Order: sequence, then C-alpha cells, then structure tokens
Amino acid sequence: MTTTPPGPEKGPITRERAFQIGREAIAKLKPGTEFLVLEEKVQEKDWGWVFFYGTRQFVETGDPRFVIAGTGPFVVERADGALQFLSTSVPPFRAVAEYERRRTEAPQKA
Repeated sequence: MTTTPPGPEKGPITRERAFQIGREAIAKLKPGTEFLVLEEKVQEKDWGWVFFYGTRQFVETGDPRFVIAGTGPFVVERADGALQFLSTSVPPFRAVAEYERRRTEAPQKA
C-alpha cells in the first residue's frame, strides 16, 4: 500500500515531518489499537526513512502477546513524503533491501 500525505509536499521533507506522516498512517490501521513508532529503530537513508512500529502494550511491556502480525516496516520518502508499507512475508532487512532495489530500478521522479 502506498499513500501520500494530504496535499503535495513541496520539496524535501524533514525528519520531523516524516515522523508525523508515519504516526498519522499507523493511527488509522486498526481501530481500538494504539501503535507507536519504535524511535530507536528508525533508519535514515539518503532517500528517506525506514520506520518500525508496534502496539503501545508491546512497546511498554515487551510482552510478545501484544505483538500484532503484519506490523512490518514502512518507508517515508524524503523527496515528497510518500509512504509505503513494506512486505511482512520476508524478514524486515530483506523487505528494505527489496524496496531499495525496486526504487533504483524505477524511473526517477522529475
């Protein structure tokens, strides 16, 4: 799933804006479940950021009973704030590598 923030972003976005876009996206995922960005796991790349997230209960307790399947990483592009959730069918490092491979093969945005 790829989403873009409301209204076109003009120019590169900041780290703070990327966090805002990510938090807004995960807030809408599952009604009644509060998700938090795992700030210590955020990866900054030349092209943007890779975010990981989990339920508030898991973040606060570390108890695996509070993990929800399918909460894989997502990326926010620095150029325009576009957000894309990555595959959860492979380990996160592989999902990120596959995303990076696809973006280098895609025609570059003007």
